[in-house]
Amino acid sequence: MDQSRLTFESFASLAKRLGLSLSPSQAKELHEAYRNVAAMAERVRGTPSLTAESAMVFAPGSTRQPPC
Repeated sequence: MDQSRLTFESFASLAKRLGLSLSPSQAKELHEAYRNVAAMAERVRGTPSLTAESAMVFAPGSTRQPPC
């Protein structure tokens, strides 16, 4: 099942099975947020390259020691 296309009714049923007692407005807001998070998770799936993380790049000659 494509998680980003989970219907509101299915989402509300799932929340109830998980023991969440939500008001209708809370359930609606969480469903909207869930769709956005599911879409974001789909975009970031996969193995990132080393260049995707700037903290992985280190050039020893490019850093300067602060004066003491």
